[in-house]
Amino acid sequence: MTMNKSGLTVVFDIFRHLLVIVIAIYCVSLIWNWNWIVALIAAVPVYIVVLNVIGFLTLPLYAFTPENKLKRQGWKAIEDGNFDELRRVNKEMEGDR
Repeated sequence: MTMNKSGLTVVFDIFRHLLVIVIAIYCVSLIWNWNWIVALIAAVPVYIVVLNVIGFLTLPLYAFTPENKLKRQGWKAIEDGNFDELRRVNKEMEGDR
């Protein structure tokens, strides 16, 4: 089951990726001022570390997306045994294919 991303999720993704790129470039530039060869070697590992740290720190933002709201409704329907509601939520998640 795949779901299209909402506008809010796209905005959060853009914000997260821009933040990662800016911080990674800043860190590599600091290393570059010290030694350019080390900066070239460290560019990819710095990017990966920053991507993971920022990804972890921005993870709570995604709790406010419409996709997450539908997932919560689906789990509530499962817990309550309300399979009609679960079918409705699944159709909404799939985009009424």
